[in-house]
Amino acid sequence: DLCGFTPEGKTNGYSATIRPNPINNESKLVITGAVGQKYDLTITDIFGRQVYTITATDNELRLKNANLKTGIYFYRIKFEDDIELAGKFIKS
Repeated sequence: DLCGFTPEGKTNGYSATIRPNPINNESKLVITGAVGQKYDLTITDIFGRQVYTITATDNELRLKNANLKTGIYFYRIKFEDDIELAGKFIKS
């Protein structure tokens, strides 16, 4: 894994996955174990620049990736109860 991130985050019964990985122009974030919980999603590029952020409660969130350049990206999800999940994905 790269920088301590794993492709799928999992903690306290919560898990998150971005599919497909590598992604194309559209992907889906799938969260389990946190039904209806509010969370902040932040996506950064390999240089740590924030490229996307959203606050949501959906367990499946469609992400439009057309504006992302080819490369490696990291996501961090922070829930209201301070649980955090993190992972990485590739834009091909």
